[in-house]
Amino acid sequence: MEEWRPVVGWEGIYEVSSLGKVRSTPLVHMHPRKDRPPKHRYIKHWITHGYPTVCLCRKGRKERVAIHRLVMRAFVGMPGPGEEVCHNNGIRSDAALSNLRYATRAENHADKIIHGTTNRGERSATAKLTSADVISIREDRRSQQELGRIHGVSQGHIHRIKSRVRWAHIA
Repeated sequence: MEEWRPVVGWEGIYEVSSLGKVRSTPLVHMHPRKDRPPKHRYIKHWITHGYPTVCLCRKGRKERVAIHRLVMRAFVGMPGPGEEVCHNNGIRSDAALSNLRYATRAENHADKIIHGTTNRGERSATAKLTSADVISIREDRRSQQELGRIHGVSQGHIHRIKSRVRWAHIA
């Protein structure tokens, strides 16, 4: 069942639903003909870093806001100190209230590991090694300097891999 509430800070102008939709209120778009009732207009969203985002406007002022934040503020309230919005299923584009909760940054990062959405290891944009490379480096008994030359990384990086400071998530 979808429920609508006013967007916090934009009351009377915009509403957000428990399913993650945003619309303007009927009073914003009054039709000049009196025989037509005013209607809601759904606000188009776009994706920013995987999150649905909308642009809210009032008196020439525009504000871009992620929909999941609007949903939580309208239905749960403002976040406490050190809290941020977390997605229970790990899907950033799912801004439904049933998928959201407030949690600390540490809890949010722990969720990313559980959901497999963290950018660590070979998923990192700057990774030079694969998981298979890391396993072979740990098993290889050649010098760290030689392994660094073979794999195109520094001797220090090889040391951090072998001592499990880096790539600690790989067995």
